Amino acid sequence: MNNDQNHIAELINQPLTPENLVLIKSSLSELAPVDIGNLLTSTPAKERQQLWDLFDEDLQGEVVAYVDPDLVADLFSDRSAEEIAQVIEKVADSDDLADIIQLMPDELGEEILIVLDSQDRERVKTLLRYPRDTAGGLMDTDIISVRSEVSIDVVLRYLRRHQKLPDATDQIFVVDKQGFFTGCLPLATILITDPRKLVSECLD
Repeated sequence: MNNDQNHIAELINQPLTPENLVLIKSSLSELAPVDIGNLLTSTPAKERQQLWDLFDEDLQGEVVAYVDPDLVADLFSDRSAEEIAQVIEKVADSDDLADIIQLMPDELGEEILIVLDSQDRERVKTLLRYPRDTAGGLMDTDIISVRSEVSIDVVLRYLRRHQKLPDATDQIFVVDKQGFFTGCLPLATILITDPRKLVSECLD
């Protein structure tokens, strides 16, 4: 943790009085979304929910993709499908949006999908066609696969959300929108490539 995160962690460990919550909210505004997500993940459940409720919809949308997936449904436990959709539509990446919906109970996930903006709904429905344990999913238990139309930045953010890669991983598989294999992308290439480039542009 850096100094700002340590300071916030100290505040969280104190009674969360209205005064402390104001200080915490002010301090959080100085952190990047990924740091806020990590901080929420490491915070006890009761305090985590209090912190989450401090954020407006825009900040929640920026942060939620960086929270431990096992905790996401709990953060939205008292929200309606419409309220959840308003938050997660702020998520910039369709892959992250699809992942979040898959973390919800099945019935709630269906309701969220119905009330999403039509453009987001179509993108997510395309991604949700593929279970996580198929070639069209982003990752299964043995290999990592990504779609060719996403950017290197999306791939990097996806990889960072997993604390451990499958053993002997030195490349990832690339699939098209239909889930068909189109090639392999070495991890070394991912690390040195302009994050704005598409995966498809990096294949030999």
